Amino acid sequence: MSKKLKPILVIAGPGAGKTHYLVEKICESLPSLESHRFLAVITYTNTATSEIRERLSKKIEIPQNVFIGTIHSFLIRFILKPFGSIYGVLPNNPIYKEVNVNAKDKKEEHIIKSQIVKKGVVPYEKIISLSKNLMKDYEKVRVLVSERLQYLFVDEFQDIDSGQYEIFESIRKQQKTKMYFVGDPEQSIMTFRNNGRKKPLNKRPIYEAMQSKMIEKKFLYNNHRSSVTIIDFLNKFHTSLKQVKSNEEIDSQNKVVFIDAQDIRKIIEEFNRLCNDQKYCRNRPKSRFFLGFKGDTYTKVENEYGLIQKESNESNQPKFIEETSHFITKLLNTNQNNIISYMGIDDLQYRMLCLSVIDIIKQNPFISSKSLIDYIKVIFKGDPYKTIHNKIQHKPDELAEEFIKQINSELQGRFNLQKTEDYHLTIHKSKGLQADAVLVIARSKKELMKWLETDVEARLADKQDTCRVGYVAFSRAKEFLCIACLEKVDSELREHMIKLDIEIVPLAEKLLKV
Repeated sequence: MSKKLKPILVIAGPGAGKTHYLVEKICESLPSLESHRFLAVITYTNTATSEIRERLSKKIEIPQNVFIGTIHSFLIRFILKPFGSIYGVLPNNPIYKEVNVNAKDKKEEHIIKSQIVKKGVVPYEKIISLSKNLMKDYEKVRVLVSERLQYLFVDEFQDIDSGQYEIFESIRKQQKTKMYFVGDPEQSIMTFRNNGRKKPLNKRPIYEAMQSKMIEKKFLYNNHRSSVTIIDFLNKFHTSLKQVKSNEEIDSQNKVVFIDAQDIRKIIEEFNRLCNDQKYCRNRPKSRFFLGFKGDTYTKVENEYGLIQKESNESNQPKFIEETSHFITKLLNTNQNNIISYMGIDDLQYRMLCLSVIDIIKQNPFISSKSLIDYIKVIFKGDPYKTIHNKIQHKPDELAEEFIKQINSELQGRFNLQKTEDYHLTIHKSKGLQADAVLVIARSKKELMKWLETDVEARLADKQDTCRVGYVAFSRAKEFLCIACLEKVDSELREHMIKLDIEIVPLAEKLLKV
C-alpha cells in the first residue's frame, strides 16, 4: 500500500456516545468489506457485545463476516482455533474455563496450568499469552490473521493489557487491517499488573498508544448525558480532555452535594429528602443509583429502603441453552463436541438435554446442587467429580449451586413485570450505565480524598485506580449527584470540597433527632 494504515484512537469521555460512534463507523465500513475478509468488533463484556449487536441490527442486516464478541472469544476464533493445534500449542478441541489451582507459589501454579493446557483444558488467563506467543513466534500466523481481518474495532481500549496490546501491534505492523480503538483513560479501573506489579495510568497501553506517532488521535468532547454543573465538576478531574454539554433536554443546574452524615440510614434518608426538594434537585428523578466500591455497601438496608441490586450483565432474554452448555462443559471438564461424540447424539438432541436441565430448575427452584448433579450425571453420562489434576480446584457442588441461583434469578427477572428505578450496585458494575440521580458513598475519609484528587500527576501515578473509581461513579449522574462518607471528614477535606464547588448539606433537624 502506498499510504500507511494508521489505527485511529478515539478518546471519548463519559456520555460521549462512543457506542454510537462505533456503530456509525461500522456501518460506514461495511460497503467496502470484502466477502472473504472479516470486520471484527472486540468488547470487554457480554453486555457491551449485546448492545452493539442490537444497535447495529436496527440499522442493517449483520453480514456473516462480521464478528462481535469479547476479547477472549476473538482470540479463540481468529488465533487459537485455526493455529493452536497446527503449531502444537494446543491439542484438538480444547475447552476454555476458569481454573483455580492449589499451588504453593506462582511458579508451581504456572507449571500446573501449562500441564493441563496440554490435556486440553485452557484457563481463561492463558488465552491471551498463548495467542500473543503464536503471533510473536510465527510470521505466517501474523500474516494470515491480518489478511483475514479487514477492519478491527476495539471498545473500552483503556482496559486492554500489555499482552493484548502486543497482539494489536502485530496486526498493525502487517499494514492490512484498518483499526479503530475507543476508550477513556480516566475510566481505566481494572488495576493493571505487569509481572505482579501494579502499573500507574501513564504506564498502561492506552497511554503508550496516545503517545505513539503510528496511531492517529481523535477526541470526542461532547457529553450527551449530564447537566452543565456535573460536567464542570467532572472536568476538574479528567487528565486528557475537557467535556462540553450537548444535551439540550437537560437544563437543570443542581449543585453537587455532600451529605454530612456517617450513618448509612441517615445518608439514604437525607438523599431521599434532597431528591424531593426542588432547591437541591429541580426535577424529581425517575431513576436513581446507590453506588459503593463493594457490593455489600447497601445490602443491610436494601429491603428497608426498597433498593434492588442491579447486575450490569442482566438480560431480558437469557440465553438459557448457551448458559447451560457452558455450565455442563465446566462441570464435566470437557467440551460440547466431545459430549456429542461419546453420547452418539446430534446438536439438536444436545440442546434438548440442556433445556431439560432448565426445566428441572423451573419445576423445583429449590433443587439442591447434589440433586442437579445427579440428574446431569445420568443424562450426560459423565462424572462431574472427576478432576483433571490433583491440584486443580474442581468444585462441582459450588458450580451447580451458583448455576441454580443464576437461572432462578433470570427466570424471575423474565416474568417479573414490576420494575423499580432505585438500584444499588458496585461502581465497577455501573460503568456504561446512567441514572437521573446518583448517591455515592465512600468507605473512608482516605478513599474520599482519593476520589476528589485534582492533581494530574497524582492521578496518573495512582496504581490502585482509586481516583478513577470515583470519577466513574460521579459520571453516572445525569442531573443530581450526592456524595457521602462513612467516616467523619476533617476541616482540610471540607475546604477542598468547597473549592470544588460541592455544597455541604447538614442533616435535616428531624434526622438529627433520630
